[in-house]
Parts: sequence; C-alpha cells; structure tokens
Amino acid sequence: MTDLSALRERITLARATPVIPAVSGQTFNTVLDAYQAQHCGQLSQTVVDRARAAATSEHLLTAVGDIPAGTGRSHAFVLVDTAVRTSGHRLFALTVTATVAAHLSAHLDTVHVMGAFLAEHRGDVLPAERSPRPGDVVLLIEPGLMSPSEVAAVLNLAEDAGALVVLFGEDCCPDA
Repeated sequence: MTDLSALRERITLARATPVIPAVSGQTFNTVLDAYQAQHCGQLSQTVVDRARAAATSEHLLTAVGDIPAGTGRSHAFVLVDTAVRTSGHRLFALTVTATVAAHLSAHLDTVHVMGAFLAEHRGDVLPAERSPRPGDVVLLIEPGLMSPSEVAAVLNLAEDAGALVVLFGEDCCPDA
C-alpha cells in the first residue's frame, strides 16, 4: 500500500470517528454574534459555514474546504480560534511555510510551521502548553501542500492527545 493510499484509508476512518466537539453550536453562535458586532459586521455565509464546521466538528477529522485569500479567510481563522478558546480549549494552527505562519501569527496566538511542530513532538516530553490535549483543535492550513506522512503524523499525534484535526484549504486526499 502506498503512502497516499494508506493516508486516504486513515483519513476515511478518522472522518467517521465520532468525538465530542470542541465547541457547542450555542457557544459558536454567541462568539459569532460578538465577533461580528465588534469587528466587521456581517461575514459571508461561506466564512461562517467554514468556521462553524471547523469549530463544532463531531469527528476526529473534518475537511472544511477553503476560502480564497482576500474574502474573509483570516476572519474565519480568528472566529474558530476565539470559539475554541471560549470553550476552554486551544487551537494549534499548522502551515507549511514560515511566511504564512508569520502572517497568521498577527491573527492567531499559536501558529506553527508543520516541519518544526512535528520535529518538536518526536519523542520528547514537552511542556503541556506546547502539546495538544483533549478537546484542542489542530488546524491544518493548506493540507494539500503537506506530505501524506506529515498529515498522518499530525492525525496520530492529535488522536493520541484527544484533540481534533481540521483540514482547512485544498484537501490532501480529495478522494478520501
């Protein structure tokens, strides 16, 4: 079995694995109302739908699709982050490049470059604040640019920790 077919199989199983959502629908709605009132008025329905799917997922892994740059993508990330933190959990945003991580760090508290995040989590016992725990959300931004082994490693790490994984952007395995 190839890496890609193994990842597809792993993703299919994770998408069907039920979990307790990190954020309730009621909490998400409360955060959404407050965010829109304070920051930007009405967000597009696409932004709201993607953010809601990411924050309130009832599965170990959820793919929410993408929002084109310049159309509210950063608002979606901040909305998910705020809803997750309001619920007492943390968001770990992972991307493939330092440039994207630097841009997102202006909007989110915890942004990592995928390779550095995985290197840090290989075999070492890390302080609790640097590792996912039950109910946390690991957001993979542009998973289509990540290798199958990276996505599988994050999925394994998150599942072992009791965290959820959200694929945000071009799906790494569209057929899964």
